[in-house]
Amino acid sequence: MKKVFSWLMLLLFMVSSMSLVLGVKPASAQSSFVFSVVESSSASTHPKQAATFSLRIQNNCAQQDTFDLDFTQGFSDWTVKFYEANGVTELTDTNGNGKVDTGAVGAGQTKDFRVKVTPPADYCNSAQNNLTVTAKSSNQNCGGTEQVGLAVTLIHGGNLAVSKKVSPAEAKVGEPVTWTIKVKNSGSDPIGNVNVMDTLGAGSTYNGGIDFHGNNPSSGGYPDWTYAEIPAGVEYMATFSSTVTGCSDLDNEINVKWGRLGNECQTQKTLASVKLIPTRPLIDYQVAPIAVPYCGSVNVSIPNYQ
Repeated sequence: MKKVFSWLMLLLFMVSSMSLVLGVKPASAQSSFVFSVVESSSASTHPKQAATFSLRIQNNCAQQDTFDLDFTQGFSDWTVKFYEANGVTELTDTNGNGKVDTGAVGAGQTKDFRVKVTPPADYCNSAQNNLTVTAKSSNQNCGGTEQVGLAVTLIHGGNLAVSKKVSPAEAKVGEPVTWTIKVKNSGSDPIGNVNVMDTLGAGSTYNGGIDFHGNNPSSGGYPDWTYAEIPAGVEYMATFSSTVTGCSDLDNEINVKWGRLGNECQTQKTLASVKLIPTRPLIDYQVAPIAVPYCGSVNVSIPNYQ
């Protein structure tokens, strides 16, 4: 029995020694590095401007290590990039495993780097994006995975202003009129995904063709089009014509909104109308003799030649 026990102890010792030689870490071992945010883990920024975070890795392993970097975020279309500590040189894949990494970090050495998070222009003011940045050791003799959390709040100063006019303001049936639509961003930040919807009343008919004056929309056309973005302080204009075909319902309504589809940040509605110029009928018609029955009636149609 003692001989069997001695063999078992020897076997365990050999396995343990092999594990140490091969550099295999027990599953319960802690990471061989420390991952931290150097300053604040939260920041505010404006659309298309980066919020910058300083991060640090302390390699406590007895060997050189390279740390793969990755992230997850609440908003998938915000741009996230890793940079050297100078904030200019973008980090790349230095060990050929297809992942951005820190580059080699010597034993006991520290690596500082930056993360830049840039929101697009179609998110509303006060939108907050929560991110998790992950660092993973690529040296099997060291090992470990660590994470830090970041939060970015958007400050959006965009502002939508819409106007519409018709020329001439008065028209007869059968005459054309020209509509001018102006969509302006009067704010301090660009606004994104600006949708314009124009609706003519039943008394008007669209003549076809619309002039966007060089600022063509990213999608659509009359009566529903979208600008990908309108910069701060810039006004976009569109003109088109219609013909008065009825005696009433000569309104033209425009609805404009910006922001992500289903989560618009701002909407505006503007209404303009054509004033109808009534025309006196020109009657040049001789009615043939009509026999009107006693206690009866007869209908006569008289055409209007104007």
